[in-house]
Amino acid sequence: MEIWTKPLSRRTLPRACTRADGEAERVDIEGWVTEKELSMTQLRQKMLEELQRLLYSYRTAYIRIVRDFAAYFHRPPDKLGPEHIRQYQAYLFQSKNLSSASVSQYVSALRFLYVKTLRRHFLAEYIPFPKSPRPLPVVLSSEEAPPYQLLWPTARARS
Repeated sequence: MEIWTKPLSRRTLPRACTRADGEAERVDIEGWVTEKELSMTQLRQKMLEELQRLLYSYRTAYIRIVRDFAAYFHRPPDKLGPEHIRQYQAYLFQSKNLSSASVSQYVSALRFLYVKTLRRHFLAEYIPFPKSPRPLPVVLSSEEAPPYQLLWPTARARS
């Protein structure tokens, strides 16, 4: 049984609700939403306030990333744990084929959510940043490399 309450504002009013069986359900005319959706908007509002308090841009992709994270598991992000974060990082690398720089942005958003917004500092160690691939240096053959004497600028340095 779902509990229906008034939304925080007209902007938080969803156009349609999705039930547990996956079927879309229209919201009634007066704009009542479920308690689950209300808590989700409260979490979003709390994250926006924390972004503003720490002088982050409100246009940051953090909100979208957290929304995508919650949509992937069909659960609110405050109910997800370290195993879900690990699975989501694997999904980003394997299925979405994102680069390590893109996944780092996702990691930053999730760290911000759990450490700054939800105050779960112990989860920071479960959200590692991916390593960036470093290109190997070019090794020249003896024919391609110039003689060392020509590399030094003065005769004094050569001796």
